[in-house]
Amino acid sequence: MLDSPSNRRIIFPKGRRYVIFAFVFITFFVLISVLSVFIIPVTTYHHLLHYNQSQVSSLISRLLSNSTTVVNSPQFSRKFNAFSPNRRSKSKSSHHHNDHQIPKTKVVSMEAPAPPSPSSSNRDFRSWRTRIRPPDDARVSENTNGHLRAKPSHHNDHISKTKSVVSMEAASPSSNHDSWKTRIRPPDDARVSEDRNGNSRKVKSPVTDAHNNSNNNQSDVKIGKLESLDFARNLDIEEEEKKRRRHRKNWIEKMTHCRFFNGRWVKDQSLPLYKPGSCPFMDESFNCFNNGKPETAYQKYRWQPYECNLPRWNGKKMLRLLKGKRLVYVGDSLNRNMWVSMVCMLRSIVDNSSNVYEASDWKEYHVSKSYSIVFRDYNFTVEYYKASFLVQEWQTKNANGTTKETLRLDLVHRTSDLYRNADILVFNTGHWWTHEKTSAGKGYYQEGDHVYKQLHVMEAFRKAMTTWARWLETKVSRKALVFFRGYSSSHFSGGQWNSGGTCDQDNDPIILEKDLPHKNNRVIMEAVEAVLTRLKIPIFYLNVTKMSEYRSDAHPSIYMKPNMTAEERKTVFKFQDCSHWCLPGVPDTWNEIIYGQLLLKYRQQLLKYKH
Repeated sequence: MLDSPSNRRIIFPKGRRYVIFAFVFITFFVLISVLSVFIIPVTTYHHLLHYNQSQVSSLISRLLSNSTTVVNSPQFSRKFNAFSPNRRSKSKSSHHHNDHQIPKTKVVSMEAPAPPSPSSSNRDFRSWRTRIRPPDDARVSENTNGHLRAKPSHHNDHISKTKSVVSMEAASPSSNHDSWKTRIRPPDDARVSEDRNGNSRKVKSPVTDAHNNSNNNQSDVKIGKLESLDFARNLDIEEEEKKRRRHRKNWIEKMTHCRFFNGRWVKDQSLPLYKPGSCPFMDESFNCFNNGKPETAYQKYRWQPYECNLPRWNGKKMLRLLKGKRLVYVGDSLNRNMWVSMVCMLRSIVDNSSNVYEASDWKEYHVSKSYSIVFRDYNFTVEYYKASFLVQEWQTKNANGTTKETLRLDLVHRTSDLYRNADILVFNTGHWWTHEKTSAGKGYYQEGDHVYKQLHVMEAFRKAMTTWARWLETKVSRKALVFFRGYSSSHFSGGQWNSGGTCDQDNDPIILEKDLPHKNNRVIMEAVEAVLTRLKIPIFYLNVTKMSEYRSDAHPSIYMKPNMTAEERKTVFKFQDCSHWCLPGVPDTWNEIIYGQLLLKYRQQLLKYKH
């Protein structure tokens, strides 16, 4: 029973048992090797498809570094050479030779090539192994003995500009002679391979995609750096803008509360603002330089307030501030003096003076003794309208049928409709209220049909100013910038303009306040200020009375006309001009204050807009 075939065990000899164990072990090792060659790369490739760009780049870099280390190791080279039957006898020498011939590789392909058939020759097997692209300065080829050797590349200049990429193409078993053909680097977005019919086709490459992603990442880094620089630059710009805004705000606050007319005259060698005698719009009586006045020091004084600095004249900026606007002066001949000053100051700045001209097509200007100067390049005008009292000069009939001149205290001047839409208005009146006819007040002032037999000049002045203020509040735009220039001091000595008063001996300005004459009509100033304070619209009062009192040296005096005859000289000594001002001169400073106020308003609007 124990010897039955079903219970009999097969017992191998001891030596044969070891052979079986070895065969099983070798079979297992071969299977593992085959799996590592075919399955792992394919699995890796499929996993790569599900990774995002950053994960792919990181994984490829890690795998490539490991592959490069293995391929370049001496052990790999020895085993690979020894595997070929033709190289077994020369494996030792070939190993040392190839270590020096094959340069180190920068990037290795991860794509698994197709294995050759068992019937393929050794040369096919050699062509199946991974193709390694050499560095930029060499190419790899095979000599007649099957050894690898390096040869210089004829495209170093081109290759040095590209990245080193490992060829992932497997040689076809049917075309042995093409196994070591020159590998052509495909474009960055595709790989080139051959199908069964030998046609070329593009195949997406994960390695190329990885490199593209790497390039994109590098571009993103560069863009990020640029964005950081832009951000820092924007921060600097924003900080500078904040500083400018703070500076502008402080400047506005200081200028708003500054008392411009409390100051003194200081010498300034940079003056005058325009060349004497160069302005074609200059009135002859204001052109003291051409009329032969020997002193020129009166042109070299600048007004300096005690509490702030008056903005220095910037003609180009003033031209821009006036662009597309109407600047209008309304009043007596002292305001015409100021108008001529502004025209000459602006004309000296323009690039093409031929584009500054009088608007001769407006007939009403010459009829009313008014003028308009056009600055065509900047599309604005500077105009003057004569209105010595700001109210209407009138004629009425007496009981006997004769006519007499009166002053309508209830009607604004007839030219008012011509300038009520102006953007900037500069008014004045005062000197004509001191003349004999107005100061006497007998049968001269009229309201409606009523002519006052007797009315005090200051009462008449208040009525006239009230009429003007009412028109200003109802007819002038609230957007307009309105100035009223105060009384400009005269400097007659020994009489008035018609009674032998002179000023031709005054060659220097008055320096100290205690030396001021204090003889000008303060009553007119008080009446003006009383009316202006009751106005419902904003108005800037150019209180030039005190600052002009210092300048007894700056009047035309006897220099009112060029090339005078002896008879004219006798007359001119009797009737000197100690009311108007030489130009360049004091009215330039008045206009500088207007410029400062325009600049202040512009910056206030700019600050309000940015907030």
